Amino acid sequence: MANDLFVFKPGDIVRRPYKMMPWASPKWKENATWFQMKARKITDQSTSGRGGTIGAGEEGATFIFLAPKSFGEQIGHTWEEYESMASRLANKVRDAAKLGAELSALKGSSINVADVGKAFTTTNFAQAAESITRKAYSSVAGSNIPKVKIDTPLYYASSGRRELALEFDLIAESRATIKTDVLDVVQDLMRYSSPGISQRSAIDFEFPYYFEVKTLPTEAIKYTTAALVAVQPTYGEPWINGYPSHCKLNLQFKDISPLFRKTITHGSIINVIGGSIPPGQTTTNPGAYKQATNSEKAKAGFDADTIKNQRATGNRR
Repeated sequence: MANDLFVFKPGDIVRRPYKMMPWASPKWKENATWFQMKARKITDQSTSGRGGTIGAGEEGATFIFLAPKSFGEQIGHTWEEYESMASRLANKVRDAAKLGAELSALKGSSINVADVGKAFTTTNFAQAAESITRKAYSSVAGSNIPKVKIDTPLYYASSGRRELALEFDLIAESRATIKTDVLDVVQDLMRYSSPGISQRSAIDFEFPYYFEVKTLPTEAIKYTTAALVAVQPTYGEPWINGYPSHCKLNLQFKDISPLFRKTITHGSIINVIGGSIPPGQTTTNPGAYKQATNSEKAKAGFDADTIKNQRATGNRR
């Protein structure tokens, strides 16, 4: 995805709002809580490693928004009933008993094979089928339902990815910056979340960017590899020079990393290679950015053309 499609370029810090005077004290920025969302390009993805491996390219813009009054996180787990040998055997016995009861009921009924055969040869099949059904309902006796139940253990099967739902209010702070304050921010987030058109062929594409999402000044909430899966703006008046001056922006993130206890506080456990190491992280940390050698990329399943292209564009840094 070409950089010229973005309003805010790599390295830009987009802070909203950037002033709240005279409604707050001069130190409101320092005392407030913020959500920082830093975009980074995905150059490759591989199934290597637990939860896969991401090839990280250049950084995009960093969005820092005043934290909403409330926001929601969600995790979900799947627990299933264990299908033991005893439960399978009980089901087969119950099915056999059911079949035996049905055969006994048919034996004592007034229906015979000839009646069924005639239904398929008659010219009025619907009427014949209805007649046989009525005869079966009136002549077949009911059967008892076995009072047998096998209770099996409920076991843990899997967990879904963490999800984060945020709602922000974007408000234009002057007539001169109305487009930059609201519409440009929303549309750049849409661009970062969307795939790009590849010049290689008509079926290739470029991966969307992923995000590192965390709260500031403390990392109470932290996602080191999050996909922006939904961007839902609701624009509001007044409209000035054809642009909205207000937007209620809903963002939904989904963790690319599988869910474990450690990821809730430390972020991702998947391998991220090809980028620089952020402050405070080492190459051994889960989800840390790691400079990749050719052999490491080959082992991860990335092709030689990708490595060559990264060198040419300077994405390996």
